[in-house]
Amino acid sequence: MSVTVDPGVSIKFSELTPNLFNEVMQLSLYQVRNIKDEKGIDQVDEYAITEGELDFFETQLRYVVPEVFYHLTKWAKGIADSVFIDYDTSTTAECGFSIVDNQAYDANILSVIDPKIRECYTLWILHKWFFHSGLHDLSKEYLAMYNDNIRTLKKKAFDLIKPLMASGS
Repeated sequence: MSVTVDPGVSIKFSELTPNLFNEVMQLSLYQVRNIKDEKGIDQVDEYAITEGELDFFETQLRYVVPEVFYHLTKWAKGIADSVFIDYDTSTTAECGFSIVDNQAYDANILSVIDPKIRECYTLWILHKWFFHSGLHDLSKEYLAMYNDNIRTLKKKAFDLIKPLMASGS
Protein backbone atom coordinates (compact mmCIF):
# COMPACT_ATOMS: atom_id res chain seq x y z
CA MET A 1 0.00 0.00 0.00
CA SER A 2 1.26 3.39 -0.85
CA VAL A 3 -0.02 6.94 -0.94
CA THR A 4 2.07 9.57 -2.70
CA VAL A 5 1.01 13.19 -2.38
CA ASP A 6 2.16 15.89 -4.79
CA PRO A 7 0.85 18.85 -2.73
CA GLY A 8 -1.82 20.82 -4.52
CA VAL A 9 -1.64 18.54 -7.55
CA SER A 10 -2.43 14.89 -6.90
CA ILE A 11 -2.81 12.02 -4.49
CA LYS A 12 -1.66 8.70 -5.92
CA PHE A 13 -2.98 5.48 -4.42
CA SER A 14 -0.90 2.53 -5.58
CA GLU A 15 -0.37 -1.11 -4.78
CA LEU A 16 2.57 -3.27 -5.74
CA THR A 17 0.89 -5.74 -8.07
CA PRO A 18 3.00 -8.77 -7.01
CA ASN A 19 2.25 -8.09 -3.33
CA LEU A 20 -1.45 -7.78 -4.06
CA PHE A 21 -1.36 -11.06 -5.98
CA ASN A 22 0.39 -12.78 -3.07
CA GLU A 23 -2.26 -11.47 -0.68
CA VAL A 24 -5.08 -12.74 -2.90
CA MET A 25 -3.40 -16.16 -3.17
CA GLN A 26 -2.92 -16.37 0.59
CA LEU A 27 -6.48 -15.32 1.39
CA SER A 28 -7.90 -17.81 -1.09
CA LEU A 29 -5.80 -20.56 0.50
CA TYR A 30 -7.00 -19.70 4.00
CA GLN A 31 -10.59 -19.58 2.79
CA VAL A 32 -10.64 -22.97 1.04
CA ARG A 33 -8.36 -25.05 3.25
CA ASN A 34 -11.36 -26.49 5.10
CA ILE A 35 -13.28 -27.50 1.99
CA LYS A 36 -13.18 -31.30 1.74
CA ASP A 37 -14.49 -33.76 -0.80
CA GLU A 38 -16.62 -36.79 0.11
CA LYS A 39 -13.45 -38.72 1.03
CA GLY A 40 -12.32 -35.98 3.44
CA ILE A 41 -9.51 -34.76 1.17
CA ASP A 42 -9.00 -31.01 1.17
CA GLN A 43 -9.74 -29.21 -2.07
CA VAL A 44 -7.01 -26.58 -1.91
CA ASP A 45 -5.70 -27.60 -5.34
CA GLU A 46 -9.17 -27.14 -6.81
CA TYR A 47 -10.17 -23.82 -5.26
CA ALA A 48 -7.14 -21.83 -4.09
CA ILE A 49 -5.58 -19.26 -6.40
CA THR A 50 -2.04 -20.23 -7.37
CA GLU A 51 0.70 -18.82 -9.58
CA GLY A 52 -1.04 -20.55 -12.48
CA GLU A 53 -3.99 -18.17 -12.10
CA LEU A 54 -1.95 -14.99 -12.53
CA ASP A 55 -3.74 -14.31 -15.82
CA PHE A 56 -7.12 -14.45 -14.02
CA PHE A 57 -5.82 -12.03 -11.39
CA GLU A 58 -4.54 -9.61 -14.03
CA THR A 59 -7.83 -9.77 -15.92
CA GLN A 60 -9.75 -8.91 -12.77
CA LEU A 61 -7.42 -5.98 -12.06
CA ARG A 62 -8.52 -4.50 -15.40
CA TYR A 63 -12.06 -4.41 -14.05
CA VAL A 64 -11.65 -3.57 -10.38
CA VAL A 65 -9.08 -0.75 -10.46
CA PRO A 66 -11.20 1.51 -12.70
CA GLU A 67 -14.33 0.50 -10.77
CA VAL A 68 -12.89 1.54 -7.40
CA PHE A 69 -11.53 4.73 -9.00
CA TYR A 70 -15.03 5.49 -10.30
CA HIS A 71 -16.56 5.13 -6.84
CA LEU A 72 -13.89 7.30 -5.23
CA THR A 73 -14.25 10.03 -7.84
CA LYS A 74 -17.90 10.50 -6.95
CA TRP A 75 -16.47 12.73 -4.19
CA ALA A 76 -12.88 13.34 -5.19
CA LYS A 77 -11.97 14.62 -8.65
CA GLY A 78 -9.91 12.24 -10.76
CA ILE A 79 -6.96 13.18 -12.89
CA ALA A 80 -7.11 12.43 -16.62
CA ASP A 81 -5.56 9.07 -17.48
CA SER A 82 -4.86 8.38 -13.84
CA VAL A 83 -5.73 4.67 -13.72
CA PHE A 84 -2.66 2.50 -14.20
CA ILE A 85 -2.00 -1.23 -14.11
CA ASP A 86 1.47 -2.68 -14.70
CA TYR A 87 1.36 -6.27 -15.85
CA ASP A 88 5.08 -6.96 -15.86
CA THR A 89 6.52 -9.44 -13.41
CA SER A 90 8.93 -7.07 -11.71
CA THR A 91 8.71 -6.48 -7.98
CA THR A 92 8.01 -2.80 -8.68
CA ALA A 93 4.94 -3.32 -10.91
CA GLU A 94 2.06 -1.19 -9.62
CA CYS A 95 -1.65 -0.67 -10.03
CA GLY A 96 -3.79 2.19 -8.82
CA PHE A 97 -4.95 5.70 -9.67
CA SER A 98 -4.59 9.38 -8.79
CA ILE A 99 -7.05 12.02 -7.68
CA VAL A 100 -6.74 15.80 -7.38
CA ASP A 101 -5.17 17.02 -4.14
CA ASN A 102 -7.33 19.88 -2.87
CA GLN A 103 -5.20 20.15 0.27
CA ALA A 104 -8.39 20.30 2.31
CA TYR A 105 -8.29 17.25 4.54
CA ASP A 106 -6.68 15.75 7.57
CA ALA A 107 -3.74 13.73 6.22
CA ASN A 108 -4.73 10.83 8.49
CA ILE A 109 -7.74 10.17 6.27
CA LEU A 110 -5.37 8.93 3.55
CA SER A 111 -4.13 6.20 5.88
CA VAL A 112 -7.75 5.04 6.19
CA ILE A 113 -8.63 5.25 2.49
CA ASP A 114 -5.52 3.51 1.16
CA PRO A 115 -6.07 0.11 2.85
CA LYS A 116 -9.78 0.26 1.97
CA ILE A 117 -8.82 0.55 -1.70
CA ARG A 118 -6.55 -2.48 -1.40
CA GLU A 119 -9.25 -4.41 0.42
CA CYS A 120 -11.75 -3.58 -2.33
CA TYR A 121 -9.35 -4.95 -4.96
CA THR A 122 -8.82 -8.13 -2.97
CA LEU A 123 -12.48 -8.75 -2.18
CA TRP A 124 -13.57 -8.20 -5.79
CA ILE A 125 -10.96 -10.60 -7.17
CA LEU A 126 -11.88 -13.28 -4.61
CA HIS A 127 -15.58 -12.77 -5.34
CA LYS A 128 -14.98 -13.36 -9.05
CA TRP A 129 -12.63 -16.29 -8.39
CA PHE A 130 -15.08 -18.15 -6.18
CA PHE A 131 -17.91 -17.42 -8.63
CA HIS A 132 -15.95 -18.91 -11.53
CA SER A 133 -14.86 -21.83 -9.33
CA GLY A 134 -18.48 -22.75 -8.68
CA LEU A 135 -18.47 -21.67 -5.02
CA HIS A 136 -21.43 -19.33 -5.49
CA ASP A 137 -22.35 -18.90 -1.82
CA LEU A 138 -18.78 -17.93 -0.99
CA SER A 139 -18.74 -15.62 -3.99
CA LYS A 140 -21.86 -13.85 -2.68
CA GLU A 141 -20.20 -13.37 0.71
CA TYR A 142 -17.19 -11.71 -0.91
CA LEU A 143 -19.42 -9.54 -3.08
CA ALA A 144 -21.29 -8.36 0.03
CA MET A 145 -17.98 -7.56 1.75
CA TYR A 146 -16.81 -5.70 -1.37
CA ASN A 147 -20.02 -3.64 -1.45
CA ASP A 148 -19.67 -2.80 2.26
CA ASN A 149 -16.10 -1.66 1.65
CA ILE A 150 -17.16 0.48 -1.31
CA ARG A 151 -19.76 2.20 0.91
CA THR A 152 -17.11 2.85 3.57
CA LEU A 153 -14.67 4.11 0.94
CA LYS A 154 -17.26 6.59 -0.37
CA LYS A 155 -17.91 7.90 3.14
CA LYS A 156 -14.21 8.39 3.73
CA ALA A 157 -13.73 10.01 0.32
CA PHE A 158 -16.28 12.63 1.34
CA ASP A 159 -13.85 13.59 4.13
CA LEU A 160 -11.38 14.61 1.41
CA ILE A 161 -13.65 17.48 0.32
CA LYS A 162 -15.68 18.22 3.44
CA PRO A 163 -13.35 21.03 4.59
CA LEU A 164 -13.77 22.72 1.18
CA MET A 165 -17.52 22.74 1.66
CA ALA A 166 -17.25 24.23 5.16
CA SER A 167 -14.94 27.01 3.97
CA GLY A 168 -17.16 27.86 1.00
CA SER A 169 -14.40 27.16 -1.56
